[in-house]
Amino acid sequence: MIHLSSDDLARLTERQADNLGKTAISINAVTGDVQKTAQAVLDARRAAEGARQQAAASSEIVTSAHQP
Repeated sequence: MIHLSSDDLARLTERQADNLGKTAISINAVTGDVQKTAQAVLDARRAAEGARQQAAASSEIVTSAHQP
């Protein structure tokens, strides 16, 4: 009886370890996706800031061109 309980506990422990390993792999994948998304956000922010600066410079040129 103790032998069977010990075997059951060993199988349960192995399953839990396997599930934990799979969970760790999934978490690593999600972490990688979050890092890629964060980098894409930073890149988009830089691009938007560059566009804003160019628009401001263009506005200054147009304003000065229309002054008598």
